[in-house]
Amino acid sequence: MVWGAIWREGRSPLVFLERDENSPRKGYSARSYIKVLEKGLRPYYNGTRHFQQDNAKIHIAKASIRWLMDHGIELWDWPAHSPDLNPIEHIWAWMKRYLRRKYPDQSGLKENQVDIEIFKARMVEAWEAIPQDVIRKLIDTLEHRLRAVIRAKGWYMRF
Repeated sequence: MVWGAIWREGRSPLVFLERDENSPRKGYSARSYIKVLEKGLRPYYNGTRHFQQDNAKIHIAKASIRWLMDHGIELWDWPAHSPDLNPIEHIWAWMKRYLRRKYPDQSGLKENQVDIEIFKARMVEAWEAIPQDVIRKLIDTLEHRLRAVIRAKGWYMRF
């Protein structure tokens, strides 16, 4: 699992989540998410932006929300069943297309440490290859996309 933040003028580094060995299923938890926020968000958050995240359980866990509040990070309210208009989702899709084009052998990677490191390096490469103009355009068109959802009364639209 990876995490990244974008804003009109830049982006955070891409951060890879680590599984929480203390969680019930040894998966990702609020603790592992807070570690990512410490590394990827806190050094870049300057109080002039709102932070947007989806409603994944680790994002809305009490500990995660408390960490955001304790660090003065303004969080956008994002309804649980809203259309996924978060610009970062378009960035993940951009990265997938980049990786498929540049590394058509990607599906041949195995789940061993060497291939995992290769995949991580490719992910970072894709993240860094995103033109800032693409990010800027996604952020600048958010209001337009929100209005389109309202006009469509939450139904399908072309974004």
